[in-house]
Parts: sequence; structure tokens; C-alpha cells
Amino acid sequence: MYYGWNIVGVGMVFQAISFGFTIYIFTFWAEAWMTEFNVGRTQITATFMIFNVAMGLVSPIAGRILDAFSIRVLIISGATCLTVGFLLISFANAMWQIITVYATLISVGSVLAGPLAAQTLAAKWFSARRGLAIGWGSTGTSIGGLLMPPFAIYLLLNLGWRQAHQVIAFLIVLIIVPLVWKIIRNTPQEKGVEPEAPARFEPTQESGGQAVQWTTIKVLRSRNFWIPIIAFLPALAAFSTVQANLSLITADIGISQQKTALLMSIIAGSMIVGKLFFGGMADRWDQRLLYWIAASIMGFGILLLMSQPNYTLMVFISVLLGLAAGGFLPLLGAIVGGRFGPEAFGQVFGLLGPFLTLSAFAPMLGGWLRDTTGSYDSIFQIILVALIPAMVSMAFMKRQAPATQASG
Repeated sequence: MYYGWNIVGVGMVFQAISFGFTIYIFTFWAEAWMTEFNVGRTQITATFMIFNVAMGLVSPIAGRILDAFSIRVLIISGATCLTVGFLLISFANAMWQIITVYATLISVGSVLAGPLAAQTLAAKWFSARRGLAIGWGSTGTSIGGLLMPPFAIYLLLNLGWRQAHQVIAFLIVLIIVPLVWKIIRNTPQEKGVEPEAPARFEPTQESGGQAVQWTTIKVLRSRNFWIPIIAFLPALAAFSTVQANLSLITADIGISQQKTALLMSIIAGSMIVGKLFFGGMADRWDQRLLYWIAASIMGFGILLLMSQPNYTLMVFISVLLGLAAGGFLPLLGAIVGGRFGPEAFGQVFGLLGPFLTLSAFAPMLGGWLRDTTGSYDSIFQIILVALIPAMVSMAFMKRQAPATQASG
């Protein structure tokens, strides 16, 4: 078996831990923190928004260093940041301290030991099957979404939130550090194995056979950089709005919290299917077509949400949203890898971060519109309108150019 699949497997593990213990379980601490620190929902949701914005701001720097330095050292550094961050939170005596930790250590750790690192590794280790590798690797975050919430609830109910954070801190360093140090290497050459055969299309060569050197200025001048932002930003905003407000959306239509928790699991499970399908097909089909399929599924799901659905229909909507959202991450990775090449993957993907992080403001806008108008229909209408130019923009994405074949 090609050693690159070991890299993908470890990537799934550290993503499941880093995102599973941050993105997917954050909401479970809310009630305990509101009681402990006498704060309202606004400060809790602001903490999560600041965390997402901070990750977006860190991404460009992280992308550059992931391309330039030892990725396994950087992943271990990220895991260390997460461990220290969770330990500090366990001793917090004010909400501002938790906000500060999430804005610094937790955000940096989640970026260095998260999807950016895993996708950069997949791009460097795979060529012909890059989309498939990115698709499999990106399931790690969804696996974390399936496994970590019930574990976090168990810790919270039996140990309390402070000791729960200490246990999580211990598990992060215990699992990630030895596994990453043993398995992860930047490239096949560093491991001393033969790299995968080149893809049919390889964008790192110009027409004269000269390798492309993607400086930051050159990346920012490329339309292949800006079109994914235009295309994916409304789609990511749509999913984050539903994900962050799901319990409130279902409460409005009379669905219990227990049934809502099942809907979240259905979304996470469907995301795994979406990541595998769209990631695998990204090596075979036109990636623009795959984007149009995913965006259309997302739009249809949002449209159904505006129809006051019953629980059976909400299950169907959850499947649609999960399939579509699951496709976005591997598609974005395949688009970047296929047009900028593996050498610049971390740099380009990192530069996308601050722009795509703008989607983090959509859930707060949705909540405000709900409080103002009494319905989520306004934010859903805005999203549906924004998806139209987003889908049109993808038609202007340049297709991959044939690779320059090496002699012999």
C-alpha cells in the first residue's frame, strides 16, 4: 500500500481531535459558562465568532510555514497550543480569559493541527488521486463531530467542565504527538519512498516548461484565487448559519432538543459521504460541475427550510445539507491543488482563510434577523440570492492545463 495513505489516516485522527474538541463541542460548555461567569448568550456566541475569525487571520501565515518547514513539528506545536489552551481554560475565573485563550492558543492550535495541515500533506503526497486523498482526509473533522460530542457530554456530566477540559488536554497531547512524530513526513522523498505517478493535469509548469513560482502577489493576481472565494463564501455562510442556529430553528417549528441532536448527527454522517463522493469524483469530473451540484443541493435544502418543515422533512434536509457541505472542503482543496500545485498549496489555501472566514458573521446576522423579523426567512433569502452569482462565477474558473511531460 502506498505510504501516503498512512499520512491521510493520521491526518484524519488529528483533525478529528482538534476540530472535534473545539468546533463540535463548544456549544456544550455554554450553559456551564453562563452560570459560572454570569454572562449572556451574546458573549458565548461572540467567543465562537472571535475564534473563527482568529483562525482565518492565522491561516495565511500558517499556510506559508506549512510549505516551508517540517509539517510534523508544526502539527505537534499546534497540539501543544491546544493542550495548554484547554488547561488554561480549566483554571479560568472570568469569561474574558476564555475568550482570550480561544482567540490565541486554541485558534493557532486548531489551524496548525487541523484541515489546513492535513490537506497540505495530501496535496504533497498525492497527484493522480489528490482529490480522493483530500476527500478521505477531510472526513476527519466529521468523524470528530460524530464521536467527540457524546464523549464531552459524558465528561461534563461526570466531572464538570473544568476537569473535562483537563482530561481533553491530556488526550490531545497523548494521541497526536507520538502518532504524528512516528508517521508524518512532508513528502515521499523525505520518507524515501517513490512518489505517486503524476496527474494527467499538473499546473506547476508553464507553457515553456518553466516551473511556476507562486509568490503572494502572483497568487492574489490570479482569478483562480478569487473565483473560489466568490463561489464558496455564500455556500459556507449558508451551512454555518444552519449549523450554528439549528437548535433555534428547530425550536421555532416545535422539534425537541433530543431530536435536534439526532439531526446534527445525520448532518455529520452525511458530510462524510459528501466528502468521499465529491473528493473521489474531483479526480474524474470537471470540478466546476461538482461545485454546481453541491451548491444546488445546498440551495434546495435552504429553500426547503423556509417551508416550515416537519421532522421527517428536516431529516431529509439534514441529509442534503450534510452532503453539500461535505463536498465543499475536498472540492476547494482539489481546485487549489489542481491550479496552483502541491508546492504552493499551503500558501494559497492559507491566503483563502481570511476571506472565507467572513462566513463566520452569517450566523450572527441570521440570529439578529430572526430577533428583528421573527423568522429566519430573511437570512435564507439573502443566502439564496447570493448563491446565484456564486454559481455563475465558477463558469469563469480556468480549467487545468495539461502537464508538460518530462522526457524519458
